[in-house]
Amino acid sequence: MAQRINPDTGYPMSTEKQIQQAKDLLYLSKPHLSDEEIKANLTNPYFNKDDKLRFCISTLSSPYEFKADYFYKIGDYDEAEKDYLQIFFLNFRFADKLRILYQREKRYKDAAYITEFALHTFDDFSILCTNKEKEKLKSNLSKAEKMAQNHYSDDKSTIAGEDKIWIVQVAGPKLNQVAEWSTDIDNLSKQLSREQEESDNTNYEVDDSEPEHEEISKPAVKKRTTSRRNSRANQSSNDKIGCGCATALVIFGALIGQIIGGSIGATIGIILMLIIAIFGMI
Repeated sequence: MAQRINPDTGYPMSTEKQIQQAKDLLYLSKPHLSDEEIKANLTNPYFNKDDKLRFCISTLSSPYEFKADYFYKIGDYDEAEKDYLQIFFLNFRFADKLRILYQREKRYKDAAYITEFALHTFDDFSILCTNKEKEKLKSNLSKAEKMAQNHYSDDKSTIAGEDKIWIVQVAGPKLNQVAEWSTDIDNLSKQLSREQEESDNTNYEVDDSEPEHEEISKPAVKKRTTSRRNSRANQSSNDKIGCGCATALVIFGALIGQIIGGSIGATIGIILMLIIAIFGMI
């Protein structure tokens, strides 16, 4: 099937299905996030640094990328270029799309320029591009430079001195913001680590203080133990005193009985005193 051409621009169009998908993404794209939402992401404990940075960077590109993709797929390259120029230095895909767009417009030097610009940016900010994408970008730059040389006579490039200054002015604040987010994430991570360390030290001090409470309670336990021992000793002593009294009563009864009635009286006296002694001990 022959590729469709936008009758107003003369540039290729994607399929209806691809255009509809781009339109849906444009409709569903979220507006620019607030500072509070971005800060919440920076302190999210479930994300690592790279995840946090990628999320923040997406807030810089989202206002432009879905519009750029939609215009690119309907063949409106002029509108797509405006949005891609705002973000091509933030992502390999955006840089590659803009390169293809320029080459289709026969702007070969422009294609090589933005590819080189993106490559230098990705060297300074590794979070923006994977190593595999960077190698692909180097290959694309080499091909773009050769294409520019081969089409020197019919090159329709338009990016000149002032345009390059404008691109730097567009990219500068966004890249500075990425660097600032990176620093903020590091500082917040250090702060959280310090707070966690202080919390751990506090808990350690509380644990160390617990044996002191146990030592304070030991004398009371010892005192109660001593009291029980004294009580048992007193009871044992009383038992011994009771036995002594009983023996004395038996002897005393024997003497009294002997005085009164001889040997029979002594026997009766002993029996009576034993009975009295037994009841007394009970």
